[in-house]
Amino acid sequence: MKRLYTLILALAAVTALQAQTYMRLWRGGESTRMTLSEVGDMTFLGQSIDIKGTNYALAEIDSLVIMPQITVNWKGGMATVNVPATIKDDIEVSTLAGHVTITNKNVWNEIELTLSGNCNNGSLTYEGAYKSTIRLNGLNLTSKSGAALNIQNGKRIDLVLTNGTVNSLTDAAAGTHKAALYCRGHLEVEGGGSLTVKGNTGHAIASKEYMLLKKSTGTITVSGSVKDAIHCSQYFEMRGGTVTWDENMKGDGIQAELDLMADDITPEPDPENTGNLTITGGTVTGVMTAETGDGIKCDGLMTISGGTIGLQATGTGCRGIKADMGLTVSEDTAPTAITVEASGAEWINPADPNDTTKSTCIRVKGQMTVNAGTISVTYTKGCRGIKADVYTKNGGTVINNGTAS
Repeated sequence: MKRLYTLILALAAVTALQAQTYMRLWRGGESTRMTLSEVGDMTFLGQSIDIKGTNYALAEIDSLVIMPQITVNWKGGMATVNVPATIKDDIEVSTLAGHVTITNKNVWNEIELTLSGNCNNGSLTYEGAYKSTIRLNGLNLTSKSGAALNIQNGKRIDLVLTNGTVNSLTDAAAGTHKAALYCRGHLEVEGGGSLTVKGNTGHAIASKEYMLLKKSTGTITVSGSVKDAIHCSQYFEMRGGTVTWDENMKGDGIQAELDLMADDITPEPDPENTGNLTITGGTVTGVMTAETGDGIKCDGLMTISGGTIGLQATGTGCRGIKADMGLTVSEDTAPTAITVEASGAEWINPADPNDTTKSTCIRVKGQMTVNAGTISVTYTKGCRGIKADVYTKNGGTVINNGTAS
């Protein structure tokens, strides 16, 4: 009954808010975006609803959301911002040439920001206290004073790479910001477009809380970073898409950091999967050249149950995969294929010659369990293949320097 009531309210909103442009239909954590002109009349049919000639069971629908759209377009060194009249009282906008700050005072209705255009000296800072969608629709933005996209909103942020579009973000060098693309809240990525990010001060992409790549995610390329390519201060989950970085990445490829509760006298891990890293689909490829840099790294538990991973640890003391509380490799609905090469020299701590780290394909502290999938590790003299405190193989294929087991 509650679900039906919510959908009826959404249907009424479509009629009452024709000036607002978009509706998003959420099912199973994924969404479909439609203009109101596309939606037309929606018809309830008992336990289902007809939208654009497609029948959706009510039990499958999480929500229908009517979303006002703010557009920001950069051209040359200037930015143009358009805010619908229906939400003008809730939105504050300030611009200085290509640098835009948008503050959303609305705490009851989701909005969408659509960003497009080209600018060699611009940025967007978005502040608010309610979940929002940020859509990249052919955006090429370079900042010379801070992050290119600075999302100071602690709620769920849906970052959409519009299908068929090419987008890029580059931040300023030698700044105090954390990343070229920074999100203070939960960053969820979807959409089949591409995004190239370069981090000239710190990370390329950083999320203070979790980061999720949905099945529909396109391609994310890190063309360079002073620190990590992707850094999460809670957990990282990948269901699809492609993430890639090259030798210009100077930190870790993907890192999920353990987030401790600062207000506890004796800190304990945050209960929301903090430090964990999960991959169930998609493709990850990368080269690690930085000293002691890791490809895929987590402070907690790592689970890989689908997807294709290809990593090269060529830097001194680098590791392809590093899990600090255990690793489980299996297969769920998609095949799992992991290939890691290690060829870097051994790292020796300048302050303590007895403190050394060998370049390693896979390093697991705690239990490593292989239930299914294919793991192939190749390493040169002086490097390691797989090092785990405890190793259990229940299935799958593990190829260690050409020898299969």
